[in-house]
Amino acid sequence: AITALDTIQLEEINATSLQDLNGYIPAFAAPPFAADAAAPTVFIRGMGNVDIQTTKDQAVGVYLDGVVLGRATGLALDIADLERIEVLRGPQGTLYGRNNTAGAINYVTRKPDEEFGAKVRLTGGNYNRAGAQIDLNLPATDNLFFKIAYLADRQDGWIENENVNNLPDQIDPWQRNNQAATAAVRWYAADTFTFDLGIDYSDLEYGNAYYQVVQASAAPPGVLNFSTVKPTHDRRDKADLAKGLSPSTVRTGGANLTLTWDLGSVTLKSITGYRELDGDLFQNYLDGLSYVSSDPVNIQAPASEFIQTNRVEQWQVSQEFQAIGSALEDRVQYVLGLYYYKEEATEDQVSDFSLPAGAPGGPFPVLETWDVDSESESRAIYGQATWHPDILAQRLGLTLGLRYTEDDRKATKNYGLLFGAPLNTSVDAKDDFSNTSGTFIVDYAFTDNVNSYAKYATGYRAGGFSTRARIADFANGFDPEEVQSFELGLKSRLWEQRLSLNVAAYYNQYDDLQVANFEPPVFNNTINAGDATIKGAEVELIARLSRAWTVDAFYAFIDADYGEYIAPDFDGNFFDQSDIKKVPNAPRNQAKLGVEYAAPMTDIGQFTIKLDYLWTDEFWSSPDSTNRNDAYGLLNGRIQWLGIPLPKGNIRVALWGKNLTDKEYTVLTTDFSGGDNNPFDAFRTLASMYGMPRTYGIDFIYEY
Repeated sequence: AITALDTIQLEEINATSLQDLNGYIPAFAAPPFAADAAAPTVFIRGMGNVDIQTTKDQAVGVYLDGVVLGRATGLALDIADLERIEVLRGPQGTLYGRNNTAGAINYVTRKPDEEFGAKVRLTGGNYNRAGAQIDLNLPATDNLFFKIAYLADRQDGWIENENVNNLPDQIDPWQRNNQAATAAVRWYAADTFTFDLGIDYSDLEYGNAYYQVVQASAAPPGVLNFSTVKPTHDRRDKADLAKGLSPSTVRTGGANLTLTWDLGSVTLKSITGYRELDGDLFQNYLDGLSYVSSDPVNIQAPASEFIQTNRVEQWQVSQEFQAIGSALEDRVQYVLGLYYYKEEATEDQVSDFSLPAGAPGGPFPVLETWDVDSESESRAIYGQATWHPDILAQRLGLTLGLRYTEDDRKATKNYGLLFGAPLNTSVDAKDDFSNTSGTFIVDYAFTDNVNSYAKYATGYRAGGFSTRARIADFANGFDPEEVQSFELGLKSRLWEQRLSLNVAAYYNQYDDLQVANFEPPVFNNTINAGDATIKGAEVELIARLSRAWTVDAFYAFIDADYGEYIAPDFDGNFFDQSDIKKVPNAPRNQAKLGVEYAAPMTDIGQFTIKLDYLWTDEFWSSPDSTNRNDAYGLLNGRIQWLGIPLPKGNIRVALWGKNLTDKEYTVLTTDFSGGDNNPFDAFRTLASMYGMPRTYGIDFIYEY
């Protein structure tokens, strides 16, 4: 099952990042990470990470021109000159890249070609939105081509930080000022040899996501409650952040070199990648909700404004060799590959509950500081082959794929402060893992336009160590996660090619599931809780009803349950909590309906109008049943005039809007009082991250 969005589709939904795809792809979710708006927690078919760590692999692999992006920080990056995004659902690993248990996302940038070309896009909108992008395709000779692109995009935050002028170095929540650039070279060194070099860089400066308190607990015994803000479910547009909000920055970039040698029956390919990441993150939770404890070491009581600063540096290198070919008079198509990946990262964090100067109740110390140094290596060999036997008019296909993977990981965590007291303790952790996974597919083409398939696949995600774990838990780490996946599907083009209809049904069984177990106030330990069963179905269609009217729609159904969830309670006693835990970011129902009208083309261009309605059922942000988000529907639209002719090139002008009804909805909810394991139901503090209010703007796009 795969969904691809090309340049025009991405432009029509005004997508500049991975998070903009929410609602446009079946069984897909990419809410922001609680601590970092530039790090989406990507989920496909109910499986992903709710916690972003440098010592833990993602369940969903993200690739840029074939090179895996190892860390989620910065994945909300703007990408200049993007050609398309592909989203593959289900375990991956026998065709390319790394192994993943949930799926893969491929960013594909435009490649240089032999025609001179230019594209300029200017965007303006509310909240002082201003954006500009320029792409240039520059052929140098008959076999050497260059391409450069630059993008700048800024927007004020939709929540006002009321202390912007009172405190130094301040920014509004959700404010952004981003830049991105790409450069590419394509050289046909010979008739059969192609050299592709791509370089990209992104610089993000932003105000982190805003957490709004929606429920405040009564004060626990012995604690004086003096909340400075009243909880509300009405989306706020102002925030009284006593400790303020400093800008967060992420700089990420890299280079990839792809060499392709076409030998006729086989094509040899080398993909070399190098990437770096540098991020400074600042997050202010709980928007001024304050508790003052008479006991300065009472960790059950949230103190005034939970502040976290996190710094991460990472670099990675990867090398992949592929042989892609056919045999037996093209009745067999195959891929063989070797893969190597290495990364090093450093991460440090400060969690600060200390009270503002002059607050009653006495001092409350900085709660925790730590830093982690980590290294990991992955090696794999994989292959997949499809055979079309000389029967049934070669409409039957049999596919077998295998992958063997070895992973090594080591890390050192240094504890500085714990509960405000100097600790100065260092813990080393080291482990290695291996796995053999595979896939088997039977497909049959009933006609040239109707194809069916049955697929069985296994997937694997390496184990690791939890950077936010307690001392006793860090070295123990967590084991690999494995999945068995069964899928039936149908792909078709019907009604004289005017109707595209794709259907998939799946059953996934996860074992040794890696889940984030929140332990207040700041610990978040990844554990192998047990197993989960996720089954569902997806239907996608595009129908050209007439020359003027087109309808596109999808419906996704997910039934996700834990079969076993062994985790500690508030007192550290382990027991099965599967009857109360919820599979996160797995809405039972999800749907999209899009309608487009295109008037006849004229000498001065063409008028089009498109409306999309995106609906998401209720969902949970983490396994804790208290972290629930209500169902919501969003209406987006775009009116444009295309193909306005100029002496050279053409212009298109578009008016667009998102969340046109100004729906108030949440994309993430966190129970800061301990979730399901909090024994004091009266003492519960919930905070939610709200989705964007109504935004609108205008695009001017020139192409030559």
